[in-house]
Amino acid sequence: MNNRMLSFLAPAIGTFIFIAFTFGAKEIGSSHGPASLPEEQPFDSMVILVAKIERLEQEKADLMATILDRTASEGSKKTAKKQITKIEAKVSAVKADMQSHFLLPNGKPDYYKIVVTETKRREALGKKGKELEIYLDGGIPTIGYGNHIKYLTPGQKTIIKRQKGKITEAQAREFMNYIFDDIDDVIERDQARGILPKNLSAAQKWAIKSLAFNWGYGNIQNSALWPHLKAGSRNQGVRTIWVTMTQCQTDNHRTSRHMEAALWNGDSKTAIQFAQQAYEHLYNRGDFKHY
Repeated sequence: MNNRMLSFLAPAIGTFIFIAFTFGAKEIGSSHGPASLPEEQPFDSMVILVAKIERLEQEKADLMATILDRTASEGSKKTAKKQITKIEAKVSAVKADMQSHFLLPNGKPDYYKIVVTETKRREALGKKGKELEIYLDGGIPTIGYGNHIKYLTPGQKTIIKRQKGKITEAQAREFMNYIFDDIDDVIERDQARGILPKNLSAAQKWAIKSLAFNWGYGNIQNSALWPHLKAGSRNQGVRTIWVTMTQCQTDNHRTSRHMEAALWNGDSKTAIQFAQQAYEHLYNRGDFKHY
């Protein structure tokens, strides 16, 4: 993980201004949230869906035990089979809710949930909740979703110290949201200056924000991808550059790059599929049980 909190604004403005702009008065646990991000947090509703699935699967397991019980009457076994059929229908309904989780009420893609879910999958890979306490990222003390502690504000460091080296899931997400919001400001600045197209779609902005969060905005500007972003190009060639010539040294990174490239090229269906797979990875690892 690159020091993205330091790099995505640095090419454009001086170090002193950058520090003031990026970290300013923003602190974990503050009463106000990012200006341009929705307040709903995706993992809260996911936890509810996971709880439903676990409860239904447990009920099914109990009924299966009845069916396999040699001492149970045939009537009890028959009733258990009927109940299992109903439970399986309920499970299918909950899974449908999981699929629609990445859509807005109007049926359009919820890019925030898509990107945040994939970001969490990538950054929490293998940690199983350990991202909520201090860990080493390339030998550097880190917390949350790849936030190097040395670049956090004094207020944020105080909160970590007060909480004995740990943060909550909500605080980890707030870190992430602030970074996304800062990147959004930089994108809008470059649009106003005519550097990036003013007609970028919401999906394209989120694709850039996702990559910048992981790699740094400055690295994007210095990459082979940048001329294509400035031109607003959407084609297979851009996808190839995105997944082979950015931060893509591991399968973990490449999964995120494929999702971002799909967003950039307007393939929301594929992006949602990556988000659903990310959710399944998080669920199967048991990450939600930590929150």
